[in-house]
Amino acid sequence: MPAPAPEPALGFLHGGSFSQLATLADPAVRLWRPREIYLPDATEADFAGLTTLIVSDRLHLGCRPGSPRGSTASPNAAAPSSSSARTATAPGCRASVP
Repeated sequence: MPAPAPEPALGFLHGGSFSQLATLADPAVRLWRPREIYLPDATEADFAGLTTLIVSDRLHLGCRPGSPRGSTASPNAAAPSSSSARTATAPGCRASVP
């Protein structure tokens, strides 16, 4: 007799916004016991073993001063205001694309 199939593993990739956290708190979603994966802190190990991944909308890296993706600039620093800038960055974040 073959072993039963492993239970599906559901992941929910989110950026920590109110609507994303409210979705995760919804009893209809909790029933599926999704693995909560916070994008700014996600590693490859967070995705290991998943059979399905739900990717929430409006994701960003959530740059924070002092984080690997952020800079040491103040989070209240003004973003570049030039309309000719090729990339826009959130205040306190360094551009990931030149």
